[in-house]
Amino acid sequence: MAGKVRHLLYRQGRYYARLVVPAQLRRFLDGKSEMRTPLGADRRLALQKLPGAVTVLQSKIGQAKRMLSNNSTTKTRSRRPLGAEEIALIEYRSQIAFDHEIRAVDYRYAEMGPDLDNARWLRDGFSGKLPDEMLNRLVGRRIERHQLAGNTEVELGTAEWRTLAQAICVASYEAMARQAERDDGEFNGQPIHPMLVKALLRVDSAKNDGVTFDEVINAEISRRGSGKHAKALPERTERKFRIASRSFPGFEVPIMQTP
Repeated sequence: MAGKVRHLLYRQGRYYARLVVPAQLRRFLDGKSEMRTPLGADRRLALQKLPGAVTVLQSKIGQAKRMLSNNSTTKTRSRRPLGAEEIALIEYRSQIAFDHEIRAVDYRYAEMGPDLDNARWLRDGFSGKLPDEMLNRLVGRRIERHQLAGNTEVELGTAEWRTLAQAICVASYEAMARQAERDDGEFNGQPIHPMLVKALLRVDSAKNDGVTFDEVINAEISRRGSGKHAKALPERTERKFRIASRSFPGFEVPIMQTP
């Protein structure tokens, strides 16, 4: 008899990768007490797929841990509520970053492909075909996280809540499209939905109107190299500043990451 394999679950003739979600993280993972990834009915193939599936699930839990840490250390709320377009852009960029992170960890992630059933629900969501109850099941937890962060005060049942829910559906659908493109080796894809296109144009315009972090860093390097200071800016310090500058998405608000 085969021994028990960690994280492998067998139910009704099918195998699953399974991880338990710690109680304090469940609100960041749609309230789930555990996460599963279907691996099929063949045990041999399921064992081959298991490590990659577990890696993806562990990364989602790790991201939830970072979100919990960010929430616990945030002392102030956003200086202003964010619009639906801005929150959608945060969601989109967060999911793209998550895709990049997982893709760099395990090659088997790219073999799994997007969840087409979920993509259809998201499409129906932003197309206006779903009632509020279904939208809440689909993206309600994401809205709650932005409420906790102070990014929005929309309430379920209002037009503003529905607008935000549809915007988050757009973000998730577009992120899944980028995932499919990346699986085929295409990494230059950009959003095509007008809402996200508009949000990106606004961010680019804001960057062009002001001084960028890179310009500030370049000015400091030049100042230190002018001979007025004994020490030039260390390379490791410059590298740290460059990395930090790229972590800002363009809004003057705290940024939440989502799975």
